[in-house]
Amino acid sequence: ENEIVIGYLTPYTSIQTTSTQQQQTWQQSSSSNDYTYEFRRQCFCSDNNMVYKIHVVNDIIVSINDDNVNDVQISSNDNLPTINGLFQMIDDAIQSKAYYMNVRYDNDKGYPTRIEINQNELRTDDEFIYLSNLLDGKDDETNPTMSPPNGNENNDKSGASKVPMVFVLLFVIMVVTVLTEQTIN
Repeated sequence: ENEIVIGYLTPYTSIQTTSTQQQQTWQQSSSSNDYTYEFRRQCFCSDNNMVYKIHVVNDIIVSINDDNVNDVQISSNDNLPTINGLFQMIDDAIQSKAYYMNVRYDNDKGYPTRIEINQNELRTDDEFIYLSNLLDGKDDETNPTMSPPNGNENNDKSGASKVPMVFVLLFVIMVVTVLTEQTIN
């Protein structure tokens, strides 16, 4: 899969330009009005690593995991986005000048395939990783290759959290920084 990676040291203006260009590519694709995609959120949240199969028509979610959206109990914490909603998350992070952002886009259709956001360097557990995979309609099964960023597949459907190594490292760095500042003062 061809992806365009926008990362840690990329200026916000470049991220915004790339996001706008990719969103235009998405809007011009034949899939943008009626599509099904897989969505996975990795975070310190209740649905960590759960894969949702979301069907969208005219930017409205009509089914989740093959159930009619009216028949599905969705908590307000679920916040399941459309592809346009993923672009909005990127725009919101840019506007708020998130501390860290890494975005990957599908080169053919332009939609975001991976969004990593850490809003605040000093805040703990505010990091999110969003993974998406557009289904081509030929295969109605959930794609087992949509793996977490650390390369390990979490097949545990209980929602049990497996913390990606980057978050562990960030936590260790924050603890060392705080301890060093306390020692100096």
